[in-house]
Amino acid sequence: MDALGKEQTRTLAIWLAANPTARIEAIDGVVAEGGLPPYIRKPTGKRADINHMMVKGMTVKAFLPEAARLGGGYTDILAALNGGYSPSSMTWGRPAIRLVA
Repeated sequence: MDALGKEQTRTLAIWLAANPTARIEAIDGVVAEGGLPPYIRKPTGKRADINHMMVKGMTVKAFLPEAARLGGGYTDILAALNGGYSPSSMTWGRPAIRLVA
């Protein structure tokens, strides 16, 4: 992970620690109801399961341990906020979720 990614992760971790009851909400028009963000190519697997949890809406406090059990967490929240897991993603810069404190 490059320096920007590490800095984003650190900043996100601080914000989430200060706002553990913040809700993860899908952004209407980006994620269809019950669907996945457009940067997820396969509807199955760990990454799809983690993203399903985010788009259905839940608190950060509930999400992080569940995502960690599947091998995810902060990176997945950042991907959803950035519009993909990589700047080469066609949806980069268009968030799929928002964090509501």
